[in-house]
Amino acid sequence: MGINAFIGLVIGLIVVKAVLSLVFKSAKVKGKIGEAIVSGRLRKNLPENEYVVIDDVYLPIEGGTTQIDHLVVSKYGVFVVETKNYSGWIFADGKSKVWTQVSFKKKHTLQNPIRQNYLHVCTIADLLGVPKEILVGVVAFTGDCEFKTPMPEGVVYSRRLAKYIREFDRPILKDKEVAEIIEAIKEWQASVSPEQRKQHVVNLKKRHGR
Repeated sequence: MGINAFIGLVIGLIVVKAVLSLVFKSAKVKGKIGEAIVSGRLRKNLPENEYVVIDDVYLPIEGGTTQIDHLVVSKYGVFVVETKNYSGWIFADGKSKVWTQVSFKKKHTLQNPIRQNYLHVCTIADLLGVPKEILVGVVAFTGDCEFKTPMPEGVVYSRRLAKYIREFDRPILKDKEVAEIIEAIKEWQASVSPEQRKQHVVNLKKRHGR
C-alpha cells in the first residue's frame, strides 16, 4: 500500500469514527439502543409461558397518540416500562418535576420519568376500563449512568428489571383476562396509522427541541 493510500485510509477511518460518534450520541438513536437492550433482557429473563412482552406500543389518545416503550402482560399484572438510556450521574427525587443529569461536568435537566410513565398507566387504565391497581409503572435506566441519590420507588437499573417484575408474584388476573388485554393492545396498535406514528415523533421534537 502506497503512502497516499495509507493516508487516505486513515482519514477515512477518522471520518467514519466521527460520524458514528455523532450518530450514537443522538437522543433518538440512544433511545432505540436502550429500548433494544431492555427488550432483550425482558425476553431472556422472563418465562415466555407466563409473561408476554410487547415493545414500542402506540396508543390512541385525545388529540393524537402516546408511545410506550414496553408492556409486560401477565397474571401478576400489567407492567408499563419506560426506558431511559443515560450516562453520567443522575440526581433524582420521585416527587420533583425534573431530575438532574451530570455528564462531563455539564448539568442537564430531564423530565421526571415517573410522572411521564404515570400518564401511560392512566391511558391504559382508561382504554381498558380497569383499575390502575392492576398496572405497575416502572422506569428502567440503561447505559452507564449512576444514581447519586437513592433510587425512587419503581425505578431500577435495566439489569434488575426482570427480577423486579418477578417480585410481583401474587396472581391478580385470570388467564382469560390476560388474553383479552393482549388482544386489546393489538387492536390499539392496529388502529394507529404510520402517519400518526410519524406525527408523534414530530410532536416530541417540537416539545423537547430535538
